[in-house]
Amino acid sequence: MNKPPENAVKSLWNRHTITEIITFGIIQTALTIAAFAAGMYYGDNALAVTLAFLTMSLAELMHALNVRSEKPALVSVFGNPTMLITVAVAAALTVLLCCVPVLQEAFGLVNPGTYAWIIAGALSFAMIPAGDVYKLIRSCVNKRERKNGTVNKKKNSANKNARRKAKA
Repeated sequence: MNKPPENAVKSLWNRHTITEIITFGIIQTALTIAAFAAGMYYGDNALAVTLAFLTMSLAELMHALNVRSEKPALVSVFGNPTMLITVAVAAALTVLLCCVPVLQEAFGLVNPGTYAWIIAGALSFAMIPAGDVYKLIRSCVNKRERKNGTVNKKKNSANKNARRKAKA
């Protein structure tokens, strides 16, 4: 609420938004595939599917913390208690799917066990530092673009002035 509203004319689908969607899609896909591979390594297909489901669901919740602010997620997460409660409730519901036998059967999941929970949790949490690194890189790129844009405007202005003097 401290920032002015975004320009209504400005397109929602710009280069930065598309880059962000693709980048985080690739990261989340890699984490989910890593969870599936770990499940196959330490167990069977049922464990692999459960780990992939847990990682994908929880990583999406972690990503929700990333996209709410331009600041690092671990710094800004405590500024919105409603968001924290929502993420906690969604995470609890996801955990219930793997712990309640009726829900396990309905969703084709298994109780993953302690080590698998640690794997799913660590892979899911990896979305937070990945998001913070992305924000840092994007911030550096934006600064460079603003600097280059300012430099180019100054050059264009200087060239126009030089042409005017040459004509006079």
